[in-house]
Amino acid sequence: MTPPPATILIVDDRLELAENIAEILSGEGYSTEVVDSAESAMERALHGGFDALITDFRLPGKSGAQLIEELSRMGASVPAIVMSAYTDPATIENAQSAGAICFVPKPVDVPKMLGCLERALHGDGDGTPHLHV
Repeated sequence: MTPPPATILIVDDRLELAENIAEILSGEGYSTEVVDSAESAMERALHGGFDALITDFRLPGKSGAQLIEELSRMGASVPAIVMSAYTDPATIENAQSAGAICFVPKPVDVPKMLGCLERALHGDGDGTPHLHV
């Protein structure tokens, strides 16, 4: 029996972008859900059932980094990927400090995103936590 596909929660206030990412991931065999804010993601997290998170760094209200931190405090330990058009060292450091395992610059490089997602779901194999940029 084939295991169910991994479910990926995608958070971006630009719904068109989030839906494009969801479509690409669905084509790769993942199940996806899209929300447009950290608050909606937190509400969705209360119901559980997602295996990884892809979030924009800059969101209205809480940031993607704050979302990752809050999920961690709630005990929802899902691997998180942060994407952002802002690639300055402070933004990348903030994402890493929050617990992101991968940082993907926008516009999104699809092969990089897929590689990050594979690492998020299956690990690096070396047991060392580090941020992939």
